[in-house]
Amino acid sequence: MNLIKKISLTIFFGGVVVSLFGCSSTTNQYSPDQVIQNALEEEMPSYYGEVESIIHDQGIETREIMREWRSNDGKTRIELQHQGGSNKTISVNDGHVLTIYEADQNKAYMIDDPEILSFNLSPREQVNMLLKNIRDTHELSTKDGGKVISRDTHHISAKTKKNDTLFGDVELWIDKETWLILKMTLHAGDSVTTTAYTKIDFKTNMSSELFVIDLPEDVEIENMSDIAKTKEISLEDVPSKIGKSVNYFPETEEFKISLVELYELQGELNRNEVSIDYTRNGLPLLTLSVFEKGTDTLDDLPGEIVKVRNHDGIYETLGDVRSLLWQEDGFTYSILLIDPNYAIEELIHLTEKMEAIR
Repeated sequence: MNLIKKISLTIFFGGVVVSLFGCSSTTNQYSPDQVIQNALEEEMPSYYGEVESIIHDQGIETREIMREWRSNDGKTRIELQHQGGSNKTISVNDGHVLTIYEADQNKAYMIDDPEILSFNLSPREQVNMLLKNIRDTHELSTKDGGKVISRDTHHISAKTKKNDTLFGDVELWIDKETWLILKMTLHAGDSVTTTAYTKIDFKTNMSSELFVIDLPEDVEIENMSDIAKTKEISLEDVPSKIGKSVNYFPETEEFKISLVELYELQGELNRNEVSIDYTRNGLPLLTLSVFEKGTDTLDDLPGEIVKVRNHDGIYETLGDVRSLLWQEDGFTYSILLIDPNYAIEELIHLTEKMEAIR
């Protein structure tokens, strides 16, 4: 999985306003379609918040703690870490540059390219995208949600109409005053994630120093705008861009290609990488990435060893993210599995149907 895809998958909870429910002159109750519209029309105030996420996946519980500062002019500071203090990440967007610092690795990524920055969706955009994805597959209803951290909320419930959906049941608790999502429960396959504010302050003073990140002198810095140039290409262009024909999943009535992109990576990587996005019955299914093998091997990678197309591969799960990696004929194949209901056994079976791009 390429780094840009990893960044695009980093979703920060908070600052979300949803417009699914419009108000009525005769009742305080909102319909699902109206709440979203109201939320989008409201201007979000600046605030400081503390959030706890609890992830239950196959009997394993993971807790993450987040502190966030969000200014109404678009500046943000996010500090995220596991409950035990490991995997600390600090993300600062000063309005022009997004800097992501991984403390455990003493490594920082800087992004100033507007196209790449577009992956860093605001909380409002994230939830709006989520709701668009579930409108046709879920039954939406709303009711009074009671209080969350002593604030009155609307409660939106989204129940699945069928089993083969990208997301399972979703529950949202939205602040009646600011239209900020204070609590969310999301089912995805065998995973259940509950994210909730434990503290929020709309009157906090935010100094300009908050949105300046203080990096260690010995930190390793990579400018993502320099090392990755991205452009959309056709499927027929792939062999000439990557050096030879490689394997892919042919389209069927069920499986469709939604996007083919070329990543021209500079610096230490110095390679071309092709990324192909697939949908299944109109919903995101997976992303297939292919690049030259080089000197890299899979020997030290974490995960379960599995057999893929008669080659040893690595299957890894990290929270809600599942990936499959193997090497074949001088190329590394990486699959990011997006649909939580698509089993790894189905995916491995699907790889047997791959064909060379002609």
